[in-house]
Amino acid sequence: MPLGKRARSEVFPLIFPCPSCGVRGRAGRAGAYRCPSCGARFMVAATGTALLTSLSALAVPASRAWLPPNRSNEDLVPGFDLESGEKPRIELARILRLEMALEVRVRGVIDAYNSAAFRTRMAKAIEAGFIFLVFDCRELRMNGKAGAAGFHDLAGDAATRGGRLALFGMDRKGMAGFEASANSGLLAFGRDREEALKALADGKNAG
Repeated sequence: MPLGKRARSEVFPLIFPCPSCGVRGRAGRAGAYRCPSCGARFMVAATGTALLTSLSALAVPASRAWLPPNRSNEDLVPGFDLESGEKPRIELARILRLEMALEVRVRGVIDAYNSAAFRTRMAKAIEAGFIFLVFDCRELRMNGKAGAAGFHDLAGDAATRGGRLALFGMDRKGMAGFEASANSGLLAFGRDREEALKALADGKNAG
């Protein structure tokens, strides 16, 4: 039976996630679209299904994968920002070159007072299916051992699902708290983003 006018009005306008990066977009009708965030090309069918027509987005460098400033972490992990008042500040971005992966930019301090809230928020990302996490720690400071313990717990959660965590940009004080965790093999480290990504893929410490 042809899709009638009434049926089309029930489907469109359609709010849907990009099939490549997950950022939400809007389609007024069936046709060809391009994601403004990752550049992926896809078709939206009359039924409302979005299908990729190009894999060019997979070649986008990780450094260009960040969400636009006007978007929220909620586009990737529903409920992630419910506790956004808790420090440190966290920004999520899809890593387009690796499935089920996020880069996590962490700014501020992790200590005994906020490490539980940090673990809770990041656990939501793992539960949402993002089991490969690369942490940008260049603007992160760690006070005490609670932060390292939190990362270790998250690494264990990801490992049970076949995933892994990698960190880069951590200062010497922060690295000191990871000595025991690094030996467990659950965490990978790199001096920069590319090394962390390689360590994540290789399953070993690069830094």
